[in-house]
Amino acid sequence: EVNMVEQAKLKRNLTRIFLKWGSEAVYTMTFDSLSPSQRAALESHCSLMDGELPVIGAYKDEKEWLVITTKKIAWCFDGTRLCIPVSSVVSATVDFDAMQEKRLTMDKVNEILINTHDRGIIPLKMEAGGPMCGVWNALLHIGHQNTSGS
Repeated sequence: EVNMVEQAKLKRNLTRIFLKWGSEAVYTMTFDSLSPSQRAALESHCSLMDGELPVIGAYKDEKEWLVITTKKIAWCFDGTRLCIPVSSVVSATVDFDAMQEKRLTMDKVNEILINTHDRGIIPLKMEAGGPMCGVWNALLHIGHQNTSGS
């Protein structure tokens, strides 16, 4: 049985965090801000389970998209599709060594390293700048919730 009150609360919290610590941009925004055609394209790639609410979406084209829902993180980059349950997220970070090596400032970083409890570290490539910062903070929130036992 899906607790819709919990799902709605998680969606509200993740949306608030995404917009507070990051920002919407060309392809990436809160799911509700996407155009109907972008939403339809994402829903065709990533079907929602009963009671699952979409939170953040990005749609550049068939080979580059992202959906974060209250249950999973699904994305495709360069034609490679990945999907991990929200429940497996422990934390998230960026590769600060690589940043230094490439002399990248935070607004140019387009990869988040998602640390999972069952699949190791999974790189999530996405739109740099505000969207990346917002998603990173949303993932940190998810990881904190998963590891604090609440």
